[in-house]
Amino acid sequence: HRYDNCESLKLSKCQTKALDVWEEFYKIIDTKVIGFPIWEEYFFEKSITDDMPDWKKDFIVKNKQLYLRNKSKIDKWLKKYNYLKDFIPTYRKFEWQAGTKISSIWDGIIQFRPSGIRVKEPTTFPALVAIVQIPYIGKLKRKLSVQECLSLQSFEKAFSFTCDDFTAYKELGNSINVTVLKEVVLKLLSIDE
Repeated sequence: HRYDNCESLKLSKCQTKALDVWEEFYKIIDTKVIGFPIWEEYFFEKSITDDMPDWKKDFIVKNKQLYLRNKSKIDKWLKKYNYLKDFIPTYRKFEWQAGTKISSIWDGIIQFRPSGIRVKEPTTFPALVAIVQIPYIGKLKRKLSVQECLSLQSFEKAFSFTCDDFTAYKELGNSINVTVLKEVVLKLLSIDE
C-alpha cells in the first residue's frame, strides 16, 4: 500500500497504546459480542438516577453485569493500566461493533469518536462524516488517505482538492457518493409521468 509509510496517516503512540489496552480487555472478557458501549467508569458503583434516559440506564446496568461476571480479570487489567487514568476520557470508552466476524481490534476498522473508540468489521465501513472521525485500518495501523476516501465516494482518480487534508476530509464527509447520486438522477429522469 503506497500510503503505509506516510507519517501523517499513522496511529499516534497514544492511540496505539489505547488500542493495545482495549485489545487486551477484549481478549479477557467472557463474551465476544458485546452489544453496548463499555464505560469503565460504570464498572463500579455509580448511581442510576431517574433523570437519566432509559438507554443510559440500560448501558450502565450492562456495564456492571459485564464487570461482575469478569471481576477478577478486569480488576487486574484496570490495575495494570492505572485504571485508565493516563488516557483522555474518550479513550476510556470502547465500542465493539464487529460481532464475531473478527477477533482482534487490529483486524477491524477503527474510529476515535467523542463517544469512545469504535471497532467495526472491515467489510462494514463507517460513514465519512464532516466531524472528521477518519477511519483507521487496523491491519495497516493508519487512517485512510484523502485519495482512498475519494475512491470510497466514487470520485474519478484525476480529482484532487486544492485545500489542506483536514478540509478535504470534511468535504468528503459532506459529499454524496458520486455513483449513488448518478443512479438516483438517472432513475428520476427515467420516470414516466
